[in-house]
Amino acid sequence: MKTIFLLLLLLIMRTGNAQKITLYVADKKTGCSFSGSGTCLQVKEKPDAPYSLFYAGIKGFNYEEGYNYKLEVIRPDLVQPLSSQNPYRYYLLRVLSKEKTTGTQAAARSIPDQQILALDKISYNGRLEGVGSLRVPDIYFDLANGRISGNNNCNRYAGTVSTTENGSIRIGSLATTHASCAENDQADLFMQYLAASDRFAVKGAVLQLLNGNNVLLQFLVPAGR
Repeated sequence: MKTIFLLLLLLIMRTGNAQKITLYVADKKTGCSFSGSGTCLQVKEKPDAPYSLFYAGIKGFNYEEGYNYKLEVIRPDLVQPLSSQNPYRYYLLRVLSKEKTTGTQAAARSIPDQQILALDKISYNGRLEGVGSLRVPDIYFDLANGRISGNNNCNRYAGTVSTTENGSIRIGSLATTHASCAENDQADLFMQYLAASDRFAVKGAVLQLLNGNNVLLQFLVPAGR
């Protein structure tokens, strides 16, 4: 049966009516917003992109929760999409990597405390992009007192914060000053992302604030920390 399946994949590829792509699969499923019930894989095509709900199945792939996967798959071009939420069929070529996670990989290191961290990147339409403003937003953690503060490139802000050893974070009671600024979507988005963050990750020289597996904000960690 496996031999027949592989021959089918080779035939699909040789016809030229298929794409070979890489998929990254998250270590846990989440609720399917479209179907209203059940759980879906979380998948992305680029390592720095946010995860999206994946309504399609992957023929030949045996998913095991608790592992992050990198897969090479075949996606045939269909004459007619299966549905608006699931327009393709996917067939596994090979598992490129399978890495076990321990609860959450986010808590590799603790949050840098009592240091000003400048914003490096912010998520726009699911993609991390450079800040690109004259006054860069920043954040300051005072973990002993459960407080954060900083500027959002227009106003000063302050709020409460709590973290756990497994990488969870909760930011609340956010308040800002009321300086008059030109229309500033970035400042508004920055504040929304602070409130929505539920995980953190310190990776090398950056601190990331995430919602689930989606990176919302990325800050630079000062050298020598």
